[in-house]
Amino acid sequence: MQKGQVDEKGKLPHYMVAVMKKPEDRHIAAPAEQKPSFLWYNGLQKEAGGVRIQRAIPDNPEPLQTGSRQRRTAAFRLQTVSQKKGENTMDAIYQLWGLTEKNTDWEHLLLQLNRLQDRHPARAVVCGLSAPGEVYTRILDRARKDGTAVYLWLPAFSELDDLSSFDPLIDWQGKDFLAEGNVREFHFRCPSSIHNREVFLEDSLLRLQAGEFDGVFLDRIRFPSFQFGLSGVLGCFCPHCLKQYEKIGADPERLRKACARLQERIGKNEENPLGLQAFDGHRWQLEDPDLQALFDARCAILEESLAFLCSEYRKRGYKIGLDLFSPALSWFAGQDFLHLMALADFVKPMMYLHTDAPAGLPYELDAVEQSTGRESRKRLMHLCGGETVDEFAAAEIRRMMAMARGASSEVSVFCGMEYNRVRNLAPVGPEKIARSLQVFRAAGAAGVMPAWSLISAPEENVEALLEEMDRC
Repeated sequence: MQKGQVDEKGKLPHYMVAVMKKPEDRHIAAPAEQKPSFLWYNGLQKEAGGVRIQRAIPDNPEPLQTGSRQRRTAAFRLQTVSQKKGENTMDAIYQLWGLTEKNTDWEHLLLQLNRLQDRHPARAVVCGLSAPGEVYTRILDRARKDGTAVYLWLPAFSELDDLSSFDPLIDWQGKDFLAEGNVREFHFRCPSSIHNREVFLEDSLLRLQAGEFDGVFLDRIRFPSFQFGLSGVLGCFCPHCLKQYEKIGADPERLRKACARLQERIGKNEENPLGLQAFDGHRWQLEDPDLQALFDARCAILEESLAFLCSEYRKRGYKIGLDLFSPALSWFAGQDFLHLMALADFVKPMMYLHTDAPAGLPYELDAVEQSTGRESRKRLMHLCGGETVDEFAAAEIRRMMAMARGASSEVSVFCGMEYNRVRNLAPVGPEKIARSLQVFRAAGAAGVMPAWSLISAPEENVEALLEEMDRC
């Protein structure tokens, strides 16, 4: 299927039908109060028997299709920064927004983007969902002028408009994760379900067909983290995952008992309840072999699902970006960093140093402590080479850059940082932006990805970012 073709199963989403049209009036109206529906996907049949868990990375991925995309040049290919610039430079990808925010000033967003592009043209920009068509058109026009790739942000296993047709994620005690009152933005659904990934794929292709996007940036590609306590990390035990465990020789009952033992150790305030023994850069070694098997199986399940999705996007000519935790935290959320980066053209590790919210390093490290005890956090950070958040981040960056240099396929690492300001959650100002870039640069980072929304980035933050990048 070539880009721009409409799937015969349905029409283009209402919020992107105008993406390639330019109204004379440059005032951008807010989109209608409508939401896309997933209900028409309810008729999809679940594949019997599931799929075999394996390291499903194609040896010979299909080449990019061209067709109507012949006007795109090699400038859109994501290369490692050292191939394009000097060793001391830092390249950028700008994440513009994710979900549409209320009362968004789209004209201001576009002005801010032009300001960034005028001084430091990005390797790529990432657009979110549900903006007026005129916004996408003007972003695409500016990107084509600058030789900048345009990606579409897509949340795979969470944060979707309608989760009613998705198979749920079940924790080790048999509770439906979605029914446990978790915050709306992080309603996770199980990535092992073939039904879930097919529903997501069908919807994402409809969104992509409405515009000339160069790639997809996949977010929410994980299991829940420690932010939800043990319920988040000790799963999933849905029927799909149980079949997968059995196929790889893991006894589900033994896995449940391992979860119970962990809870018991935490209750007794044992010094190292997680049993952290060593960290090899992308995978932890745990004292309990059954607990080790659970976390390894989660990584294999997620990798298999992502390999399927990435293969489908590449067949249609799209490049791939992945939103990941940093390696020491990602394994506990089902992300084997080393294996997943092999699927992508670039990865964005979420190195948010100043965010007291999900994915922020202080927040996620605090969640480890709150879920498993203070000593677990101290041991995790110590084994990773950092006693403070900044030291931990620097050690992780050095680790990821080494992985990228040793990768068999070309992949770039763009460290995620905050340039938006959210009261009480991400109180980011110019000094913190400077600190983030200084930590990244000192650790050898070659690329940075300011996130997660230019919409809520104050002008002084944008200027501080530009000034720090001038020094690179």
